[in-house]
Amino acid sequence: MAPAQIRKALDDGVRVVDARSVDDFAAGHLWARSMSARPKAAGLHVDSAACSRQSFAVIDAAAQHARHDAEVGGYVAAEAAAPVLDAGRAVVAALIGTNGSDVVFTTGSAHALDLLLGSWPGSCTVACLPGEYGPNLAIMAAHGFDVRALPADGDGRLVVDEAAAVLPADPPDVEEGHDSTVAALGWEG
Repeated sequence: MAPAQIRKALDDGVRVVDARSVDDFAAGHLWARSMSARPKAAGLHVDSAACSRQSFAVIDAAAQHARHDAEVGGYVAAEAAAPVLDAGRAVVAALIGTNGSDVVFTTGSAHALDLLLGSWPGSCTVACLPGEYGPNLAIMAAHGFDVRALPADGDGRLVVDEAAAVLPADPPDVEEGHDSTVAALGWEG
């Protein structure tokens, strides 16, 4: 998203905790600022499963919400948090060019994948590298997806030329409205 688009979102009423962080993001994320916003790591994290470490602001907000939940109950705390969540949806929507009502916050990537695959219409076939994360494969299987292995080299990386030859020979079924995606990939619907 361009700095002008971020500024417009702010002018339209989207609120952020620290507008300087939006400017930093738009100008090219500042690594030192990012690192100082998080607790010091106890070591080298190699087991984060594609999750980023939470910032002090996130930790504080989660603790504040948990405290409020304990004081007034879950439903009241959830209602009180709604404006903050709505503002977050508006920011994400502005970043990706959609409406806030199209943005769903989940408990994590497994929950998001479960929601996506649970609402997937049509063909239930997915192609992925042989080293795909096991829990993702379990979610795919639970939703009846046929998992096909993509060609990989000895290091587990996609062999693009082989994939380009294999995928058009057995393309996925295409639902109405996805024709442009299929055309871009070189498949015929």
